Amino acid sequence: GSAFTRFQTFRVQGKYAGVGDDGPVSYGPCQFPTLGFIVERQLLIDNHVPRAFWELRLETTATTPGGTTNPAKKKPGGVLTWQWRRKRLFARLPAVILYELCREALLDATTDAVFVSDVEGREATKVRPLPLATVELQKRASKWLRIGSSETMELAEGLYQKGYVSYPRTETEIFKPDADLRGLIEHQRHDPR
Repeated sequence: GSAFTRFQTFRVQGKYAGVGDDGPVSYGPCQFPTLGFIVERQLLIDNHVPRAFWELRLETTATTPGGTTNPAKKKPGGVLTWQWRRKRLFARLPAVILYELCREALLDATTDAVFVSDVEGREATKVRPLPLATVELQKRASKWLRIGSSETMELAEGLYQKGYVSYPRTETEIFKPDADLRGLIEHQRHDPR
């Protein structure tokens, strides 16, 4: 990448107006996939067609059996905001039906209180993440942290220079089954950097 960048910079400087005048004409095999992601995302944004949607929102006053306000997940004044996992519906009729069912259930209650009779919990496991490839690092930093690709790589390079991460410009996600990864990690742990 760097050799070809140098070659093409010298090759086009002075031949085309404005090309290569303000710095190198960069080339690298990592730039094409990244450019592809940027173009793909821009096409999604440009071709987006807004759709109407409906949300169901429910707020309740929360009290414990003793009559005190429940402090968990409440707004000031003891109000709980319930969230629906589905978030929204794109069809009006099902949204209206669900709204009416909830409203009828509250109006038809024999008492003026609705209570939670049972809470069920489940253990969830989270799969260990794979080592982060360069392109995936750039995509996640852009999406979640709103950091551009070049700044992401500068930060990763800085962490690498200080010895906190392995070389940041890699696409290695798969290791040989007999690779002694724990030994490599242990070797790095004692590095004073």
